[in-house]
Amino acid sequence: MATASQRRRTLPGHRAGFTVIEMMVVVAIIAILVGLLVPVVGGVREKAKIKATQTLIEGISTALNRYLTDFDDYPKSNVEGNDLGLEAEPDSLYRYLCGEDGKGIAKKTGSIVRQIEPYFTPPSENVRREGKNVYIVDPWLQRISYLNCKQYTDQRRVDPNYIDDGKCHNPTSFDIWSTGPDRKKDDPAKPPGDDINNWR
Repeated sequence: MATASQRRRTLPGHRAGFTVIEMMVVVAIIAILVGLLVPVVGGVREKAKIKATQTLIEGISTALNRYLTDFDDYPKSNVEGNDLGLEAEPDSLYRYLCGEDGKGIAKKTGSIVRQIEPYFTPPSENVRREGKNVYIVDPWLQRISYLNCKQYTDQRRVDPNYIDDGKCHNPTSFDIWSTGPDRKKDDPAKPPGDDINNWR
């Protein structure tokens, strides 16, 4: 003879449902899966940002060398208060590679002024505007740092006792770097950290 619960199951239109315990088990499994996936997805995103920064630095480096060909020097450094005594403009990378309006650079030769196409056009997510200044930034929205090491070394080579003091990693060209995911410049006295640069 059928029990009451068996009779209920056979009634027309009656549908069996989840119990509270079954629902809690499903929710717990979903929570565990999400907990496992979040670090993996975060790690993939961070690696993608690092790769994007490396590509950005390579693009800027190529543009700086094209600028050197036209102007016989690299643009001013953008690191203010640098210990090289170099004159700096905080937005020099954008100003000299893209132009003040992003449409190119004016080159004056004698009385002739010609417009040069931008040496570099950064992706929009790597451009940050602050008042009149425009900066090229990394995916963590930190300004890309740049030192004109050639200018520093050329100034010092005038001294007959010139010795490379190691303040520049690339003494005949330029140093360019991002502070990376931690947004802090690596300590040179410690092993390399997460900075992304053009000398490693």
